[in-house]
Amino acid sequence: MPMMQVALTGLNERFGKARLHELAGGDLDLSAPFGELTRTLLGDELPRGFDEFVDTMPAGLQHGLVGALRSALERGLPVTFAWAPGYDWELTLWDVADTADTHGGLTVLIRSRYPGDAHPLGRATAG
Repeated sequence: MPMMQVALTGLNERFGKARLHELAGGDLDLSAPFGELTRTLLGDELPRGFDEFVDTMPAGLQHGLVGALRSALERGLPVTFAWAPGYDWELTLWDVADTADTHGGLTVLIRSRYPGDAHPLGRATAG
């Protein structure tokens, strides 16, 4: 989906090896949900509609993702983001530590429906 590709490409640049040092020890609020963190980092670079879409990601996944990013920054690990289509929101993380021969990194795969693809359950909630 173009919107996620554009946003995640921007995050890949900022969390990549070449620019990771800019985020370490900065004023980045790593207790905020992922949507807010993304808005802080990318601002005007975000595609139209991204804000509303990413805010539909469940809060637990957003905070889990930000916790993983905080850990990666503390350890100086670069992060690679990717998106794939899915039925519901999913988050998959691969955390590879440094070895004697190579540097490690964190890979983040986010799965979601396309923004215009209504969920079959609609906005129903348990009551």
